[in-house]
Amino acid sequence: MEESAPYSVRLEADKALHLVKQGSSLLLLDLPPSLSFGIDLQMFVVGTMFRGVKMVPPGPHFIYYSVMSRSGDAAPVTGFFITGTQSKEIFVKLTDPAEEERYAYAVRNLEFDKNLAPYDLHHFRRWEELSNYVTPAVIKRHEPRDGVISVVAEAELVEQHPQTAAERMMVEQIIKGKETYGFRNKEGGEGSTQDRSRCRYTRLPRLLKRSGAEAKDLTSLNLDKSIALEKALKESYDGSEELLLGELQFAYIAFLMGQSLEGFSQWKSIVSLMFGCQEAPLRTRTRLFVKFLEVLYHQMRQGLKNNKSDVALDDSSWFSADNFFRLLSKDFLLMLKTTQPVDGELLMQARRLKHLLESRLGWDLDNEISDANVDDDEYAPVVVMDV
Repeated sequence: MEESAPYSVRLEADKALHLVKQGSSLLLLDLPPSLSFGIDLQMFVVGTMFRGVKMVPPGPHFIYYSVMSRSGDAAPVTGFFITGTQSKEIFVKLTDPAEEERYAYAVRNLEFDKNLAPYDLHHFRRWEELSNYVTPAVIKRHEPRDGVISVVAEAELVEQHPQTAAERMMVEQIIKGKETYGFRNKEGGEGSTQDRSRCRYTRLPRLLKRSGAEAKDLTSLNLDKSIALEKALKESYDGSEELLLGELQFAYIAFLMGQSLEGFSQWKSIVSLMFGCQEAPLRTRTRLFVKFLEVLYHQMRQGLKNNKSDVALDDSSWFSADNFFRLLSKDFLLMLKTTQPVDGELLMQARRLKHLLESRLGWDLDNEISDANVDDDEYAPVVVMDV
């Protein structure tokens, strides 16, 4: 556990009691030894007395865990969201749901107080920046039917498709963990364990088609994805920009904390759609793009941290190994830089993101030349040829 964790923070007795009674609590029983447990931005190996977390602020939270073998190998991460919409909520995870109310009563009476670790309040603001659009509605739309996000349920799907360097690295980790712990995949199909444990992400358009359109018109249509964005907002998000941003955050959290390959893929799809727009950020959806760049900034700041963290995938190697973001961000930021006029707040968010990428990754986005040999060509601009 890192030294800055809240467990070393001194709280006055009255303040601590107030936080315990007003905050929510998460009770977990029968945890295996050598378990790596995480909630939001804090992950640690639990001790024998650990039974959960107290002083949890209202809002969405992501719980994730992984069992360690005696040799130090980690099983694939399993995770789930909880939605604390108000204070004083008690979340109990038991194999026997009939016992949950009895244990919740015990938590309210502070019978488990010494076994519940305090929530990492020092980093709560950073977590809010990563999850402020993840509402209960967003979680309900995208979480698996059984509520549990497991990379084991999606690994075979990803193995069958072309992968980027980062995805290949993650697949290797998953295969190693599955072999170590003897995971076996059940047959797929409707209602299978694999089907119930996969997130339900929005299918976003990759190629727009229009009946009777010539090739050059289709190329123009797909070079600027603003129409595709409008189509997605109308047909898939009920016209809500917040639902789109919520899915972007949901997918990123599922990837970064839950090691979800599908989360990474969906995050890339949304980023590709947004960075592929020209008309929308400048005229029709400027406020959306201000919010989008702000969300992306906080995601990159967490994912590209300079110091080592206990978060499952808090390592820039997953990101720097992929070219898609480097190329798309370069083109998008250059478009904003060379276009006049541009909304001041949009330009500010773009400059902040650019500075972060260049300072953390050593990129020079002003002077880079696009590389045609990209392993993520599914996100490259579309050129339609006459046949």
